[in-house]
Amino acid sequence: ITELNRLLFSTSDSAKRKSLEQQIEELEEEGIALRKKCHDEKELMPADAEVPIAHLTAELARRHFTNTIHLDNDAIRDILTSSHNERFPATAVIDSGVKTYWMSSGMYPQVLRLMLRQTVYIASVEITCVFVKELVIHCTHSRSVVNPEPIRVTLPPPPLSSMSSSPDARGDAVEAIDVRILSGYFDFCIVHGIKVKVDEDLETQQQPTKSVSQTATKPAPCQHPALFHDYPYISPCGSEMNYIKAADTPVVFTELKQPDCDDGTWTLVTNAGHEVEFHPSNVAMSPATNRLYHRIQTKHLSLFGLLKSHVAVEVSQFIDFHDDGHHVLTWHDQAYPLSQDTTHPPPSARPS
Repeated sequence: ITELNRLLFSTSDSAKRKSLEQQIEELEEEGIALRKKCHDEKELMPADAEVPIAHLTAELARRHFTNTIHLDNDAIRDILTSSHNERFPATAVIDSGVKTYWMSSGMYPQVLRLMLRQTVYIASVEITCVFVKELVIHCTHSRSVVNPEPIRVTLPPPPLSSMSSSPDARGDAVEAIDVRILSGYFDFCIVHGIKVKVDEDLETQQQPTKSVSQTATKPAPCQHPALFHDYPYISPCGSEMNYIKAADTPVVFTELKQPDCDDGTWTLVTNAGHEVEFHPSNVAMSPATNRLYHRIQTKHLSLFGLLKSHVAVEVSQFIDFHDDGHHVLTWHDQAYPLSQDTTHPPPSARPS
């Protein structure tokens, strides 16, 4: 392109100049297409692609542990909208197809509310839409509370094709996504699809295989916080190093096991397959999220681990909830006050 530009400025022949301009335009279009292809290949890179630990910078770690999920019926609990049209339902936005879409009806503003079945750690939200002028995205930390710091996006006038907007919402652990379309270029607008990029969350990972459970160690604080400030915990697994950024806590209890022997000791199983003795005095509930936690003490960590949903349901059957907040957990005919402090260990906490 540089050489063609030099020739273009050095000649006054109109036919030659027209030919050179055409060649330059073709090369520029090829360059744009090549850069787009490289960008798309990076976006489609699998989250588990191997990256040598020695080359794993903070930016590579962020890219390495970021994955794109498709919003389907397994991920979405419900979709609420201010416009109802049987021909263009709101559920079409999870199909992300060109021929399927949700169409608004009525006046602006319009609302699309996606309620997730469980908390995910949002990296970004991508919305493919047409005729939208201004929209706001609320990353909602619970299904009943709206984040007071929304992300506002103004889109240019649309061509005939659809447009995509990818507002950055990194750092938000959300249970719902609110898309509020404030204004449009026409009396109606169209949303073809909504995709979410999430950072891998220990709570949503599959149960580890036996080989992984045997080789993976317990989480520990990251020894290089300056390089990996977004990943405060590490978990070595053989020759690999897992960098962890949890939506809530790095330890999630996935199972409550009944005693196998006569001592009557119940145990909690972590997401890494380790067992911790369950004791009701170590249970606490966060007043902010109403989630249940259990204290865990290891060589490297001392914190409250999150009880997974079905485990929390099991434990909550033994809790008497009171309006004044003084809840009581009754275990083996003995009452234990349910702590609401998830930052400090209880006085009777036992090392696990």
